[in-house]
Amino acid sequence: MVSVLNRAGLPELECRLAGNLAHIRLKAGDVKDFTIGYGRLLFRQGRRWRATFKHLSADPPRPSETSHLSIEVPLRPAGGIVKSFHGIICAPAVKLNRPRRVDTWLMLFTPCEPSSIAVSKPLLASGEASIQASLSVDGGALRCYLRAYGTDFRRAWLKLVRNVDTGFSLSHGFERITVEEGLCEVGPGAAVESEWRPVKTPPETLLVAMRSLPSISDVVALLRALGCRVRSIPFFGFWLVKSPYVAWDGEAITYRLRLEQGRKTVDEAELMLRW
Repeated sequence: MVSVLNRAGLPELECRLAGNLAHIRLKAGDVKDFTIGYGRLLFRQGRRWRATFKHLSADPPRPSETSHLSIEVPLRPAGGIVKSFHGIICAPAVKLNRPRRVDTWLMLFTPCEPSSIAVSKPLLASGEASIQASLSVDGGALRCYLRAYGTDFRRAWLKLVRNVDTGFSLSHGFERITVEEGLCEVGPGAAVESEWRPVKTPPETLLVAMRSLPSISDVVALLRALGCRVRSIPFFGFWLVKSPYVAWDGEAITYRLRLEQGRKTVDEAELMLRW
């Protein structure tokens, strides 16, 4: 089943899935051509609202030659992080070039799970305080065992650091968001185990249509459709119930595991998700 969030008011917009492709159909209207690729939506609420789309990779534009467009989009995993209403969302994207109007973008969010999870090394350690973190992968989950043999410290943490970086633009400057998630925490002489699984994409495919400069209401509607809880406070605007919010884990995000003692990073490893 495919849900459609049509914030751009495109006529006769529909989508169906077949194999590894999404078949999108809509009335062409004033669409001159369209570009298929992998894109990002970046938004930030500060002194003024800013939100834009851009392609991170794309095929050459294709002309609109019939009264109805039929667009085939390869399915790829999405990835998105929102932090204090500053968000980067990456997914398969189609740009509709409309010379007489504001251009329109389509983004496709499809349920995906990683085909494999791996770590660059199985053991993180701090020799000074005799702290070790054992890492293993089993059943699609990362399993962590953090143990502190020494006593000459207060606390130690194993953290997962997510980073999404989509380059630089004149509208936003450096397009980067980094967030941390605590996996384990121990004190002297203690040991603890934990399990981490990637955040899954929405349970059903979602096709979104927005104008190239989406409003804050457009983005809020998208976040809510993706399961993010957003509240509206009179005179203050919108805010996230949970921040940072990882909408889903995907290929646009890079991951590192960091062992910290106090405020110091003592060892780290790369976490690799393949799709």
